[in-house]
Amino acid sequence: MPRSTALRNHLLVAAREAARPVLDGMAAQHRHEVATTFIHAGMAAEFLLRAIVANVAPSLLFIPRNAFDKKFASAMVRVHSDPLPEAEWLVERRSADIGVIRQIAAEALPALVAHRVEIDDILNRRNAAAHMWVAEQPALRSTVGAFVRMAAVVLEHLGADPLRFWGDRHSLATSLLEEEQNLVRIDVQLQVRAAQQRVAQLRAGLDLEEAERVISTIEANGSPFVPPGPTTPFDVECPACTRRAELFVRTSDDLSDLGALDPVDWDDEGIPAAVMFPQQKLGAMLQCPVCRLRLSYPELQAAFPDMADLAHYDVQPRRGTTDEYDEIMVLHEPDWDAYPHGPETG
Repeated sequence: MPRSTALRNHLLVAAREAARPVLDGMAAQHRHEVATTFIHAGMAAEFLLRAIVANVAPSLLFIPRNAFDKKFASAMVRVHSDPLPEAEWLVERRSADIGVIRQIAAEALPALVAHRVEIDDILNRRNAAAHMWVAEQPALRSTVGAFVRMAAVVLEHLGADPLRFWGDRHSLATSLLEEEQNLVRIDVQLQVRAAQQRVAQLRAGLDLEEAERVISTIEANGSPFVPPGPTTPFDVECPACTRRAELFVRTSDDLSDLGALDPVDWDDEGIPAAVMFPQQKLGAMLQCPVCRLRLSYPELQAAFPDMADLAHYDVQPRRGTTDEYDEIMVLHEPDWDAYPHGPETG
């Protein structure tokens, strides 16, 4: 959920000011202009990642390598006390390493995981340009396109207006997004065609009854690979061979409403044996055991948007332990030390 904190807004403005020259430099030819564009793309990407973290808690922007450093406590107090610390104070602080920022941002916005390789490329090319003045012009367009796609995901998460972010370059950014979507659709079509050819080869040399028996056995056994992490499987029709495919919806605990956590299986002493955790749907992937077609969530969104619509899939709550419940509730207990006379009543 977007939170209008001063540091979040400051970083969004910083990202906006660094991002616009990225589009301006997309057709750059000279090494200086190419390198500058790479640097701007890396800066804007990092500002966006930091804005995600600031959207969770601004203090996380200043976690030092050693979390027990005395400066850590002062940074926490200062960041939360001032609407926006003065520039001189920010200059003197050592902000959290980009590796830490990326981990926190991915926790706050799981959709970034699908863009991990692209973010790697953006930041690596920024570092190469800034540290060694390396600027590969042929990689410029793909890097700019990757940044635009990443920015679209982050802006949606933060509730930021893309038109305001890109200004008079908004139509160009939109065109780049549409161009990428078209490329993804073409790639999916090629994957579907290859999957159909695999099924045709499987049928070759077999009579209809034997082929159906073999294919039905493969279909019933399902795919040997199960995606890591919490997922819920659903049966769908494969878009390539029309046999039964598996669509895995990735989930995580939804803790936005602690009152929705449901203790169950109460014993005679009124103690629950388990707790049901509502789930939020983060994405999906498809895989077919028959034709071996595998499509990621971005590929499904581009080529088969109806199948990618997570609203079609009913995900049940996860059965968790009471220890998990207690750990979560402890983190959300009021700070009773802030109430010297006890909590207010009435």
